[in-house]
Amino acid sequence: MPIITLTETTALLGITASTYNSIISTLIPEVQQRVAEICNSTFQTGIIIQQTMTFDGSANSIIISSGSFLTNGFATGDDIYLSGSYRNDGYHLAGTVAATEMTIATATTVVTELSGASIIIAAVKWPRGIKPVVASMIKYDYETRPALSGKTSESIGDYSMSMANAGAYGYPEDLLAGLGYWKRPRFG
Repeated sequence: MPIITLTETTALLGITASTYNSIISTLIPEVQQRVAEICNSTFQTGIIIQQTMTFDGSANSIIISSGSFLTNGFATGDDIYLSGSYRNDGYHLAGTVAATEMTIATATTVVTELSGASIIIAAVKWPRGIKPVVASMIKYDYETRPALSGKTSESIGDYSMSMANAGAYGYPEDLLAGLGYWKRPRFG
């Protein structure tokens, strides 16, 4: 399951009309990736497999040569994170899970690749408390960001406002402060 669903976003933002559904659905994976980068975390659980894997684009599946997705605790509907592949790194949604093969739900796809690399596949558990911050980031992206595009300051008569205290990805620092609990330090 992604970091937040359309239903959760509209509920948290108090949106009852479907006017923004398309843009919110488009923004969810973008904001999800930004949160992972800002927090310096992929939010992996202890459910991890590291080995050589094969990606079958025509079946939209991942195949492992030994061990078992089931025995390791992967389940249908898990949000998973891949790293170490040539073309398939990132977040995906697990479709059906069998012993040595996991299909990817149609929300994302995998590209065919035979991998000689040691690839990590991990189940992801997004913290429940992060959802209101993510909803606010999504709202900022569709409501405020377009109006500020390219502006660094604004003046109307005696009133002046500077947009200089923007944080990562241009979000206001006070909005990003809500992610502080989940941020991991960066070294080097």
